[in-house]
Amino acid sequence: MEPARYVAVQPPMAHEGVGRALRAAYIAKGDDLPNEMARLLQRLDKL
Repeated sequence: MEPARYVAVQPPMAHEGVGRALRAAYIAKGDDLPNEMARLLQRLDKL
């Protein structure tokens, strides 16, 4: 079992959704956002 990895995420700006902030964190780190997480974040952004 791999040790847990933690990634610091900046709080979103007032005009950003949580999904956009998390996507930006994954892109900055060079990882792809898992498809399931991307779908859930799209749903959150619409709320």
